[in-house]
Amino acid sequence: MKYTTMEQLLLTELVGAQVINHGGIKVCLRRSENIPSMGGATFDHVALFVLDGTVVEWIDHLNPWDIKSITSLKGSETNLYGSRGAYGTVLIETK
Repeated sequence: MKYTTMEQLLLTELVGAQVINHGGIKVCLRRSENIPSMGGATFDHVALFVLDGTVVEWIDHLNPWDIKSITSLKGSETNLYGSRGAYGTVLIETK
């Protein structure tokens, strides 16, 4: 299935993650009472994006059709990224 937005792709590929797009896509991989289940607010604790091995702030410019894989890392898997990956890491690989 092809997606028209990165938001749709992330919501489908990262099962259980919360995704918002208010001035930029943000992903939360952890459940928290501080994160509203409905839209209209921003996350305090967001996952780090790593695009083709490089840490990036924004992924809004990406075309979902150009994505080869998306993987979420949690817990000790994120140690490679230090404190920046403390709330999880989303690895994105393009074609």
